[in-house]
Amino acid sequence: TLAHTSPRSIEYVRELHDTLSAHFHHYEVIVVINGLEGDTDPILARAVSEYPHTTVVLGLPHAHSREVAGYVGLEYAKGDFVLEIEHMDTHVIPDVLMRMFAESSKGNDIVSLVPKTTPSFFSAFFYRVLKKTSFVPLDLETEHMRLVTRRALNALFQLKQRTKYRKLLYAYTGFRRTAISYTPLGSKGEELEAGESGVNRLRLAIDVFIAYTTLVVRTTLFLALLFFILSILGGVYALAIYLYKDVRIEGWTTLMLFVSFGLAGLFLILALIVKYLEAILRETQSAPLYVVGSVNIISNNEIHSHV
Repeated sequence: TLAHTSPRSIEYVRELHDTLSAHFHHYEVIVVINGLEGDTDPILARAVSEYPHTTVVLGLPHAHSREVAGYVGLEYAKGDFVLEIEHMDTHVIPDVLMRMFAESSKGNDIVSLVPKTTPSFFSAFFYRVLKKTSFVPLDLETEHMRLVTRRALNALFQLKQRTKYRKLLYAYTGFRRTAISYTPLGSKGEELEAGESGVNRLRLAIDVFIAYTTLVVRTTLFLALLFFILSILGGVYALAIYLYKDVRIEGWTTLMLFVSFGLAGLFLILALIVKYLEAILRETQSAPLYVVGSVNIISNNEIHSHV
């Protein structure tokens, strides 16, 4: 996914062609230009026209989030294996790509490429909270590339969540995943990919927490129950003042009891509504009901394993 084309980004696509053509007979490259005015980029099209393999250049008429732009590219992919490039280094590393395909041949449907760098505070905090509050067990981290088999990609397309966060959706499918680490050759440049501002990243984080975790439900339920208890205590305090203190302010006790127990009932109703919304959210999501990790078929004294 590119924010716009530049000499460096075009060079990267050409290097990608050179690397893939040296190892594969059949492949295609899909480039999504996020926010391009027009159907395709003629400069990029001319640059890759010398390669016999297919290059699909998709131009989105206005800027979308990087997750949505990446999802558009996946829908146009046709191969049995799809390599998602989340982050473009200064050069393509052939050995890294071959390591990813080698891991996939071991039965891993999702192979993630993780950089040997220290994540930012925002990323570390986001993944830590996501791991503790997600509906399913997660162990996500920053990824630069992702190799996905066709069956894992088809399972991704069956999930109908409007909030697209691909690495989490792949975890929802339940297919086997592994990660390999590497040392990046260069730092991320704005000209190489469609970077997102801090506001967009925060907006995505909030959407992910709402759609895929119990964080918002837990927080709202906790606050509702907390204020419910405080309202009950306020009513008990007003009643205790009336019974044990020689204080007589006409109407004060009645008003305090009404306000305290009225708010207690209101917050109790709010807590019940939150639980109902949680149930509705779970029912409307298309996450699989269960995941089968492996199947062993024993026939004629032989064990046939199916992943």
